[in-house]
Amino acid sequence: MANIKHGLTKHPLYKRWKKLKAKCLYEYQDGYSLYGGKGVVMCEDWKKDFNKFFVWAMAHGWTEDKVIALIEGSMIVGPEGCEITTQKKRQQRKSNTKMVEWGGKEYCLRELCDMLGKNYYTVASRVNTLGWSVEDALMEETKEIGRNAPNYGSKGGD
Repeated sequence: MANIKHGLTKHPLYKRWKKLKAKCLYEYQDGYSLYGGKGVVMCEDWKKDFNKFFVWAMAHGWTEDKVIALIEGSMIVGPEGCEITTQKKRQQRKSNTKMVEWGGKEYCLRELCDMLGKNYYTVASRVNTLGWSVEDALMEETKEIGRNAPNYGSKGGD
């Protein structure tokens, strides 16, 4: 099959297509372990023809603030296995996302911290490293450290 010039190599979708393709095909590529390494393949149409990928993405509402993500459980990077979504929703579905129960509902820990105005890294450390319950980790106040602390820069002890 001859290479077809499409004039879109500078389009943001072209770069995303190349990265998705590489994640499925090349062991040395960052992300391969989550795609090709788990048996995820790119459909032949998309693998061979950027134009088909481009037309699908545009027809399904892709914009620069959206991502193309595998549908949960899909093993094919192609029209039947992908969707256009937000980065936030994609993060919530990742296998390493910490899901917690709060008030009888399930939340992504990062989303819950955002809702409650809590520092995600402090809460995650309390839950994952220190073994605190989610409730205790969220309810305990945090001390200000670093440049924002009231005594930052003071020598102390005088």
